[in-house]
Amino acid sequence: MNRTENRNRNFERTDRLIREALLQITRRKQIDKITVKDITEEADINRTTFYLHYDTVDQLIHTVEDEVIDKIGEGLEQLESSHYVLGEHPIHTDLFRIFSENEVILMQLLGPHGDITFLNRFVNAISQRNYSSWRDTALKVNRRLPPDLEDYAYYICCGMCGMVYSHITRKKTIKGKEEEFGKFAGAVTNWVHENFVVRYPDVDKTI
Repeated sequence: MNRTENRNRNFERTDRLIREALLQITRRKQIDKITVKDITEEADINRTTFYLHYDTVDQLIHTVEDEVIDKIGEGLEQLESSHYVLGEHPIHTDLFRIFSENEVILMQLLGPHGDITFLNRFVNAISQRNYSSWRDTALKVNRRLPPDLEDYAYYICCGMCGMVYSHITRKKTIKGKEEEFGKFAGAVTNWVHENFVVRYPDVDKTI
């Protein structure tokens, strides 16, 4: 290993320590009250080292939050589109599995000491990715968009994210409940979807 590779690995290792320190501190302290001193003491580094990685604690927080959103978003993009079948929405269960895989960090960011603004960014980002996927599919199949497709996408995603948030704030795990949650969300989606298809029958099986 040459010196450059060694420096890069050390930098990445320290960066990981800083991020882990942030998440550990959120277990006992409100995230917007965390200071550089808190981070350096938890990670056992000096202030100079912290500033080599981040300009402020806020930048660190947003970096961690953005990575969580991107990770979940990438999982969403890998989900295969499923044709609409009455009573079946397996993609909902898959989505809850993605939430479940990231449950620990979501609990820390959305928990009692977390960042409430992250919830808004999280819901908006997931909803926008979902809408973009449905939009692309609708255009590919029908070459036009239903006028309220975006409202539909946001309504469904806000509900599913809300279920996750509700359990996290009550310190309840969603692990092992992915099928149950997926079935419930699918049943609600079916009702919304059926009314949506009545108005736009040519977009059936596109979302």
